[in-house]
Amino acid sequence: MRFAKIFDLLIFLLAAASFLFFQSYPVLGFALVALLVLRFVIEYRGQRKELSLILVLSSLAVTVLAVFTDRYSVIMAAAVITSLSFLALLFQGAGRTIKESPKRGKKILAGVGIVGLGLSSILVGGLSYTAFFPDVLARSLQGQHSTEPSLEKTMMALCIIRI
Repeated sequence: MRFAKIFDLLIFLLAAASFLFFQSYPVLGFALVALLVLRFVIEYRGQRKELSLILVLSSLAVTVLAVFTDRYSVIMAAAVITSLSFLALLFQGAGRTIKESPKRGKKILAGVGIVGLGLSSILVGGLSYTAFFPDVLARSLQGQHSTEPSLEKTMMALCIIRI
């Protein structure tokens, strides 16, 4: 069970990294495929939960498709599907861990983990939105690059100084 959660975390981190490093996706993609195959073997030999198997197989199929096509839209779709699938798998037993642990330190650590997963889901949501709509990010950053004052602002400042 612990190996499965470690693989889930590694796969989630690689899928989230593929939002940023999509130019080197063949390297990330092959690492993701290898980890997904290992995760499938762990799940198939272990508990065989249907939801976990479906999420792992769908992520594996989309990642293999993204590696072979090497197109931006397919890579981003694979990153969204894989990261959200494994975020769901990481959340799967999180509430149960808090209730079952008798020690206060483990409960606090599990609570911090859940908060971290929540922040990660917000991060993945933002990255997936800007991956499919990059013009929103470009428009929001456009005003921050101009360091020269415009002519209108200079004239308004001169008028205020005269008054």
